[in-house]
Amino acid sequence: MADTEESIDSMDCNNFYYKNELCYNMMGILQSSKCKNCAFVFYSNEVEYSENCHNLTSAIGCNAIRKGQYMILNKEYSKEDFYKIKEKIDEQMKKEGTYGQFFPPALAPFGFNETLGYDYYPITKMEAMKKGFKWQDQATGTYGKETIKEKGMPQTIAEVTDDILNQVLVCKDCKKNFRITKSELDFYKRMNLPLPRKDFECRHQDRMKKRNPRKLWHRSCMCELKNHLHGTQKCKNEFETSYSPDRPEIVYCETCYQQEVY
Repeated sequence: MADTEESIDSMDCNNFYYKNELCYNMMGILQSSKCKNCAFVFYSNEVEYSENCHNLTSAIGCNAIRKGQYMILNKEYSKEDFYKIKEKIDEQMKKEGTYGQFFPPALAPFGFNETLGYDYYPITKMEAMKKGFKWQDQATGTYGKETIKEKGMPQTIAEVTDDILNQVLVCKDCKKNFRITKSELDFYKRMNLPLPRKDFECRHQDRMKKRNPRKLWHRSCMCELKNHLHGTQKCKNEFETSYSPDRPEIVYCETCYQQEVY
C-alpha cells in the first residue's frame, strides 16, 4: 500500500488516503471498507468496479454516484435482486478470467502514449498493443491551420508584437497547431526568451528526455581522491543509481559525494 494513514487489512492499493479497511486493488480511496477494484471511491462500503463515487453501499459498475445503495451500472435495485444479479456478474467475470482484476487497459479513453505512463515508462506501439493498451497515432488537435509558417517566426523576442496572440503557429516536430497566450508572451518578454518553435506536448517530451530513466543500475563508487575517508585506496562502496554505466559522468557514493561538495 502507498500514501495511506490508519488503514488496515488491505492490499495492492495506492493513494489510499485515510482510515480504509479490507480493500483490494484500489486507487484514491477515503474512509471506505470492503471495496475492490475501484478508483476514487469515498465513504463507501462493499463497492466493486466503480469510479468517482461517494457515500455508496453495495454497488458494482457505478460512476459518479453521490449517494446510493444496491446499485448496478448506476441503477438501484432491491437488496434481493441486487445480490442475485451480482452473483451472475461475478460468475461471468470468473469464466472470462477478469474477476479480481483492476480496470483493463481496453477501457482507457486514451492511448498509452497520451498518458503519464508513457512519460515514465516509454514503450513502442507494438509493445503497448501486446499489453492490451490503445495507441494514438496522431496527437489530437488541429493541423494545417497555421497563419504563420515556421520560417516566418520572429528570431528574437524583441521583434514580437502583441499581434502574435492572434496568430496560429505550427510545431516544427509534430506539425500540430498551437497558439501563444498573453501570460506566455509576458513571460518570454520578461525573461528575454524567443518564442517556442514547438507545441507544449513536444516541449514536454523534450524535458522528459533530459531526465534519467526510471531504472537502477548497480554501480561502484568511482572516487579515487586521496583526501576522502577511503584514503589512498579506491572507494569500495557499491550502490544503486539511475546513471547507467555507459554514461560519461563520474558517479560517487553518498559518502564521497558529501565529502566533495561540503
